[in-house]
Amino acid sequence: MGLSQYLPRRLKCRTRGAGNCPKPFEFHYKTTFDHLALAIKPAPLLNKLEALIGSPAVTPLKFVKRASYGRPDALALRRLVLFLAEELSNETLVMSPLILTELEQALMVAFLCNNESNFSPLLRGEPTSSAPWQVRRAEEYIAANWDQPITIEALAVATNVSARSLFHSFKKARGYSPMVLVKQIRLNKAKEMLSKARPDASVTDVAYACGFGNLGHFANDYFERFGERPSDTLRLSRS
Repeated sequence: MGLSQYLPRRLKCRTRGAGNCPKPFEFHYKTTFDHLALAIKPAPLLNKLEALIGSPAVTPLKFVKRASYGRPDALALRRLVLFLAEELSNETLVMSPLILTELEQALMVAFLCNNESNFSPLLRGEPTSSAPWQVRRAEEYIAANWDQPITIEALAVATNVSARSLFHSFKKARGYSPMVLVKQIRLNKAKEMLSKARPDASVTDVAYACGFGNLGHFANDYFERFGERPSDTLRLSRS
């Protein structure tokens, strides 16, 4: 996936007209026109699909040629794409590879679920329930791998159930999704590291080590969970 800006006012193209003769045409853009190109490789997208439905895709994945972008789910996908583009275009932001991997995963899942395809009935149908031990296994896996990217493929393999079934049962049993648990564990680890920080450690270092790339979001989530800012925890540990 990538972000590219087209600054020229005119882009010349050629097509085949009557008699297979080249027929030139032009697109005219303003100098402020921004073009966002999102490229997703088929293999990772297919892996996400199979993890979601819990079985191999026996037929090729096909999307409808004309998508409706006025639906709420399509607008949610658009907001996610723009958020990721804004994060990646911020030259001062050092995004953790861990968070980048999980953002890319969220984008692929949203792309599959919010675009009409021949697998949409399976993706939108009522998921089957997983067993209580599978929910506990997911919790154990997340606790043991909090500093690694948590993907739906890994959770599906660890629990031997489709990601849709696991997320449905997890939220029903715990009241929140597995990814909320991931954030909670990482925030707890960040507080522990800030409370025992080295003299040369910084909030940025700890946030990055715990998989948080956006310091503003990290500070807000940290304050909401612990009632103090990360910098307060670090300052108190040094005093």
